[in-house]
Amino acid sequence: MSMVPPAWPEDNLNPGQTGPKPQPRGHKAGAPRASSTFTGPKPRLAGEGQLPDTGDGQLSRSHADGQPRLRLVGAGAIVKPDLTPTEGTAIAGTNDPRWVLAVRVSEQLQGSVLPPEKRDRLVKIGKMFGLTAFDANLIIAIVQDQARRGYAPAYCPTAGEPQLRMVPPPQKVKWMTPQRTLLIAGIIAGFIALELVVLSWVF
Repeated sequence: MSMVPPAWPEDNLNPGQTGPKPQPRGHKAGAPRASSTFTGPKPRLAGEGQLPDTGDGQLSRSHADGQPRLRLVGAGAIVKPDLTPTEGTAIAGTNDPRWVLAVRVSEQLQGSVLPPEKRDRLVKIGKMFGLTAFDANLIIAIVQDQARRGYAPAYCPTAGEPQLRMVPPPQKVKWMTPQRTLLIAGIIAGFIALELVVLSWVF
């Protein structure tokens, strides 16, 4: 028995189609329809054509054309680093506070070691000479470094003279007052007396 396809109304068939035409979906009344044309503002890149606002709703006159302003400077306005090595401040002589302290340090060295109590006294002497605590400790470190390199303690200030130049000299003040002179002489005499006592105990 042959199967006969069902007959469809002619108005529902396309040429060569054996089934019904697809029916368009209904559209609710009052619903907005999609549009293929964009009616909003023209899109643009961030920052394109944007001008700084001065706060009162007006655009800055220096940016009125929308372009950044470049300021030309002369060659003399360019700061170039000075690559010339500095030689520091030369030692003024045997009475230079930096040299005096370096000699005192060399006299207190035990090999390349400086006991803490002697370091504290030397820092105080450096302050009396007008040096800062940092600079006094720096001079001590310079002398100790030369001792570690194998130099005799008495020659350490001479060996470290190029490094001693890098230590800024103290400000010119009237530090050599009679009271300070007596105080420094007393401290030095105390060092000598202490060493004599130690030697008497050893020998």
